[in-house]
Amino acid sequence: MNERLELSQNNSQSSSAALERKFERTNEENNTLKEENETLKADRDRKVDEMRRTFDREKEVLRQKNSELQQKSKNTEGKQTELILEHETNRAKWEQEKSGLMASKEDLMQELKTIQRKQENQVKEIERLKEQNKRNNWRTTQR
Repeated sequence: MNERLELSQNNSQSSSAALERKFERTNEENNTLKEENETLKADRDRKVDEMRRTFDREKEVLRQKNSELQQKSKNTEGKQTELILEHETNRAKWEQEKSGLMASKEDLMQELKTIQRKQENQVKEIERLKEQNKRNNWRTTQR
C-alpha cells in the first residue's frame, strides 16, 4: 500500500510537473499571441492613420478644386449677366434708333407728299398759264 501511495505520489508529481510545463508553454504561447496581436493592432492603426492622412490630403485637394470651380462659375455667371445686360442695352438703343428712323421716314413721306402736291399744283398752274398765254397770243394774232 505504501508502494502504491508512493507510486501515486510520483505519478501526481510527474503529472504536476507535466502540467506545469504545459502551463508554461501555454503561457508562452499566450504571450506570443498577445505580442502578435499588439503588432497587428499597431500595423492596423498605422495603416488607418496613413489612410486618414491620404484621405485628408485628397479631401483638401478636392476642396480647392471645388473652390476654384465655384469661383470660375461665379465669374462665368457674372460675364453672362454682363453680356445679357449689354445685349439688352444695345437692343433698347437699336429700338430707340429704329423708332427715330421710322418717325423720320414718316415725316419725310409727309414732306414728299406735300412737295408732290405742290408740284402737281404748279404743273397745273403752268398748264393753265400756257393755255392762257396761247389764248392771249391767239387773240393778239387775231386782232
